[in-house]
Amino acid sequence: METGQESRGYVWRLKTVIATVAGNADLRRVESGVVLFNLAEMATWIAVLVFAYRRGGATEAGLATVVLVVPAAILAPLLAQFGDRHPRRSVLIAGFIAQAVTMAATALVMRLQAPGAIVYPVAATATAALAVTRPTVAAMLPDVVRTPDELTAANVLTGWIASLGFFAGPALGGVLLTVGGPSLVYAAGAVLTAAGAAAAAGIRGARVAAAASGSQDLVRGSLEGLRIAATDPSVRVLVGLGGAMSVLLGTLDILFVVIAFALLHMGEGGPGALSSLSGLGGVIGGAATILLVGRPRLSPPLVSGIVVFGGALSLVGFASVVPAMALLAVSGAGWSVADVAGRTLLQRVSREDVLARLFGVLEGMEMASFAIGAIVASALVAWLGARWAVVVAGATMPVLAAVSLRRLRAVDRSAAVPARTIALLRAVTLFAYLPPPEIERLAKDVMHVTVPAGTQIVRQGAAGDRFYAIVEGTATVIKDGVVVNELGPGDHFGEIALLRDVPRQAGVTASSALTALALGRGPFLEAVTGHPQTLQAASEAMDRLVGPDDPESNS
Repeated sequence: METGQESRGYVWRLKTVIATVAGNADLRRVESGVVLFNLAEMATWIAVLVFAYRRGGATEAGLATVVLVVPAAILAPLLAQFGDRHPRRSVLIAGFIAQAVTMAATALVMRLQAPGAIVYPVAATATAALAVTRPTVAAMLPDVVRTPDELTAANVLTGWIASLGFFAGPALGGVLLTVGGPSLVYAAGAVLTAAGAAAAAGIRGARVAAAASGSQDLVRGSLEGLRIAATDPSVRVLVGLGGAMSVLLGTLDILFVVIAFALLHMGEGGPGALSSLSGLGGVIGGAATILLVGRPRLSPPLVSGIVVFGGALSLVGFASVVPAMALLAVSGAGWSVADVAGRTLLQRVSREDVLARLFGVLEGMEMASFAIGAIVASALVAWLGARWAVVVAGATMPVLAAVSLRRLRAVDRSAAVPARTIALLRAVTLFAYLPPPEIERLAKDVMHVTVPAGTQIVRQGAAGDRFYAIVEGTATVIKDGVVVNELGPGDHFGEIALLRDVPRQAGVTASSALTALALGRGPFLEAVTGHPQTLQAASEAMDRLVGPDDPESNS
């Protein structure tokens, strides 16, 4: 019975997310651009690796990866700043147009059979152009939403699209490779990103971004994140494992080509099909990660996911076509579980004031690790041959997991998870769409308030400093001495004063013994709006909801 209820609840949330985004024209256009971008990115990545492998084997494919990834890794932080200095709609359109032009140029030089010395730098410009899209979209979403619920729903859908892109993009690339080779894939990518520019051109609600912080602040922040990642034992082991997983992901870009051609003797579409199956496994594993919410111990799923990720890949070296495909899907699922568990555990043990910088360090490591992984894969194939390169690459992850197990158990013991508080927060409508790591972090900021009947919880005219969600008991909302609302378990109050930054326009008194969850202004605004820049959008949404002069029915 409980499982059936959970399944229905999951389906209901899926429908709610889609309906919420569909009701906002600007969000529809942004998400349409994200879909097109993900398809183009993943399809062209497979195409250029096949192009390189066909010309010079695993060695050239590895070198091509370095040429493509390193400029993007260096330029991404610089290019992303345009989204903080100029209208994001214009930046997004410019990014899509740059992608379309550079992908078309790559298709042309591939079609003309130009040497790799020309093809790879041209393709690198396309990869660098792709680096503009993700940060711009992330910054633009708060600009185009009308309510906090729309923002969280948009973030959820964006995450799903990214996961599905790992499946659909390589599948599309595989089909096009079979039909017309790598040049056709890049030509299709140009068409897709041009369509993304057309979708972005219809966006009307995005505002001009604020000026970016100085470069000196960025440098200091990066150095502080690096210092903590190097000196804190708990953070060090988690960041280290995350980097190792990224290296293996980097090897997969080459190994998919090696497995398809050298081991399984598949056609041109083989690498895309294998990558797609791995992505499909990641989607399935991602759907299962909701079960990690509130778990007091995350080292077991983290270690299990790492072992499955690497172990299943290692077995591919001895498998025929159908079992190999199944093993790659299992490997992708293991990666998804390990990735979510590892990131969530990192959030649990890290200081709130440095968390973003730590994830910045992890993101930088992941970018660099893709290039390192490509070099490692090429070296392993050269030294050990195709079969044993796959076996050894996959086997490294279970070994690292075993070596790190004792430290991970200690990390788990130091990371307390308020499971009951998480369950109570999940029942609050405003927090329904928060992803697992954010809901767990928010739970650490919650205060449990218990008051007897007759206690005034909120005074009319006072400053709005807390948000309340009733767990047990009832409360009465009073405006100018007149009762205007009755509240009970599941109801909440105090959000409008926080979002509008106005005094309480009504009072709230406990009409029976009452227990409530209370959140301070900072944690509440960060959780609901998703980004400090969304405060203005959320305030405007409240104006549309109750009017600028209406009483705060929920105080």
